[in-house]
Amino acid sequence: MSEPTAKTVVRELGGFSLLREIGEGGMGKVFLARQKSLDRKVALKVLLPELAKDEEFRTRFLREAKAAALFSHSHIVSVVDAGVDESFGVHYIAFEFVEGGSLEDLLQEQPRLEEDRALDLSRGVLSGLAFAESKGIIHRDIKPDNVLVTPSGSPKLADLGLAKSPESMESQVTQTGVVLGTPLYMAPEQALGEDVLDIRTDLYAWGLCLWRMLTGLMPFNEEGGCSSLQILTKHINEDLVDVRERNPAVSEDVAEFLRGLTARERDDRYPTAASALADIDRLLAGEALAGPQDSASAPASPCRIDESDHC
Repeated sequence: MSEPTAKTVVRELGGFSLLREIGEGGMGKVFLARQKSLDRKVALKVLLPELAKDEEFRTRFLREAKAAALFSHSHIVSVVDAGVDESFGVHYIAFEFVEGGSLEDLLQEQPRLEEDRALDLSRGVLSGLAFAESKGIIHRDIKPDNVLVTPSGSPKLADLGLAKSPESMESQVTQTGVVLGTPLYMAPEQALGEDVLDIRTDLYAWGLCLWRMLTGLMPFNEEGGCSSLQILTKHINEDLVDVRERNPAVSEDVAEFLRGLTARERDDRYPTAASALADIDRLLAGEALAGPQDSASAPASPCRIDESDHC
């Protein structure tokens, strides 16, 4: 197996023709590629060569492929293939290619969304999280960059690189002391590096995304000048500003729903993604919220969470 170098120009990998680079993250680059066997476009994520030498990163990359392979759901990006190109020694995962852009792209063009639009996007994301939760998986890096939006406006969760089963959760701090996740959307318990996380960590992160959609502002960094450490400290020590202070047009019910997602204490949040999803449906139907505490003792969501997302 040959070692790729900085000067290596790769145009084909494992049966895929690379067309152009479309993104880059902490673990690798993403290319628009064509799967030659089926003549279709895919998003091909490749592990950076310098990281491929580290067994921890190879394991995490493989975990992303395995986690994505568990899912067949309308609001989760599906995996097409995964492997290692023996010619270059490059690890890759091929995902379905979603036309359009990310939620981050949308918010760059239109920083503040109408309430109904933000709730509709939330319903899709929470449906995907509820399905993942039913499979024993939490995402751990929910943020607008990791939510793709189709041309029809449907959201799809992507980038399961940090996804993990709570039963096998180890410390969220790497050997170099770096907390895994994205500081802007990180729950307090994740910022503190707690050993065991659960779906409430993802709900907190999505609550911050919803707050941003409704306000057009960055949560805990409204002026844009805070360092990552300052943001993490705010997650731990400060409550999120009430959404209506930044956008008075937001309804009180939506503000209450947001408080149930973004409470600093996990026990004050919705206990499951399904319970949050049920309250989204109540909001959209104009009904009273159950809220986190009633949801904890009530039966699970009246919605059936399955791959086709029928309620």
